Amino acid sequence: MYALRWLTLAYVVAGFGFLVVDVRLEDGWFVNFLFAPLSAIFWYFFLRRILPVRKSCLYLRPLGSFTVWYVFLFFAVDIGGYELVTSLFSRATEEVRAQTYYAFAYFLTLIVSWLVPHYVFGTLLPAKILKKSDGIRFSLARAIRHAGYLLPRLLLINLPIVLLSAFLSMASIPEEPDLKLVATVGEFSEFSVVLIVLAELIGVFSEAIFLVISKNAYLKDLEEQGELPVAEAEIFA
Repeated sequence: MYALRWLTLAYVVAGFGFLVVDVRLEDGWFVNFLFAPLSAIFWYFFLRRILPVRKSCLYLRPLGSFTVWYVFLFFAVDIGGYELVTSLFSRATEEVRAQTYYAFAYFLTLIVSWLVPHYVFGTLLPAKILKKSDGIRFSLARAIRHAGYLLPRLLLINLPIVLLSAFLSMASIPEEPDLKLVATVGEFSEFSVVLIVLAELIGVFSEAIFLVISKNAYLKDLEEQGELPVAEAEIFA
């Protein structure tokens, strides 16, 4: 992360700025998809830094393909999953919503909608950087083969950090008008600014952890398939 400090800083600042615009426009779809290319760039260069590729060459050519896969498999699927789950649960009656199991089921379904794309498609992105011509079918096969490595780390390490970032992000825009990130007159709340900066930092940290987990699983698979020297694989194990 230290080697990518300027890109990381720009990523956090941009995330904060996009959130401000999102609050003012109250239109998450438009703002989120504008932010997607910057997220793809961060993921691309972070993976390039931790993968066994030559650092002297930028190899920007795979960036376009990488961005398309990222936007489709992660950004669109994540947002689509959230919107679908929210839409389905919003149709419940007031009596059902008052039940304890409703909140639990809603929360659990959101977790599953986050877990599935990250578990199934995570190893596809390192493959695109290393110019491996495999697709979703190969990524699914790797996920099944390395479920014992991926699932515990995603659920026990990555997910709690993601939830903490989401909680801080939601807490930064509470119902009280005087605590909102951007008030109706355009003034900032110091309390909300602190929360959202923390949320952005923790969010980037969670993304970095996910990329490291996916990279390790991918390199382990290459080693088992005999496509990566054992000595080199051990460095990234």
